[in-house]
Amino acid sequence: MDQAVVEEGEHVPTLWVRHATPSAGLARRSISEALRVAGADEADCLDAALIASELVGNAVRHAPPLPSGHLSVEWVLTTDTYTIAVTDGGAIHELTVSDASVWDTSGRGLAIVAAVTEDWGVRNDDGRTTVWARGRLSTPVTPPASSPPSALYATG
Repeated sequence: MDQAVVEEGEHVPTLWVRHATPSAGLARRSISEALRVAGADEADCLDAALIASELVGNAVRHAPPLPSGHLSVEWVLTTDTYTIAVTDGGAIHELTVSDASVWDTSGRGLAIVAAVTEDWGVRNDDGRTTVWARGRLSTPVTPPASSPPSALYATG
């Protein structure tokens, strides 16, 4: 995850998912549940779930997996924001928000992410691409007091 996104010393849970379409649903459920447990309202949980789904879906459709065959899904929750990042094996082309027409069957993922988040960005390094998005919570939450496992493996 981008150092500008993560504060020094913050714990970042990582969910390793298969480079496959069903992984979007697994990421969506995991992140939504993490926000719900922290006390986020339903609208914020739905927005975070949408962002997770779009970022994972885009990585599955448009990029190769990491060398392990997986994608890395990370998130950070503060009292008033959440940040979600998905890392893949390196984008094949530059990532931009496209202007999809009403007739296009794809091409809206990053436009949706940009519309529901406060900020988003892309980092490319060492043959990997990380797309991250930060959303603002409508009501303050209590981030987990104890650190969750640093890596969760899912076969989703």
